[in-house]
Amino acid sequence: MDIDEVVQNRITVRIHNADTTKRGKPAGCAGASVYSWTGETPPADINDWRFEGNTTRVKFTVDFVGNVTPFAKVWLTTAWFSPRQQVGPACTPVSTNLGTWMVQDVEAPVLKAA
Repeated sequence: MDIDEVVQNRITVRIHNADTTKRGKPAGCAGASVYSWTGETPPADINDWRFEGNTTRVKFTVDFVGNVTPFAKVWLTTAWFSPRQQVGPACTPVSTNLGTWMVQDVEAPVLKAA
């Protein structure tokens, strides 16, 4: 997994097979599960990570919202899963820092130019 982009509190990752330079999922994989962790050191047990979702695409975006401070260190990892939903081992975690950001209330009215 590689981090493609960090924009404020949003991280876009690219998931790929470590054994080849080709894009896409390895043979026999239906998709990948994506996990995150906020802190200096990631946990060893995948069950302690926060599950962000499953994807069948090679790009995935994680939005860090809520009680996450600007410039926080975050970790991401993924694990391939089979068509029978059997999850394999997680990849080596990758870290980055979030940028500064402001949270917009999605229920607040938005002004539009006429």
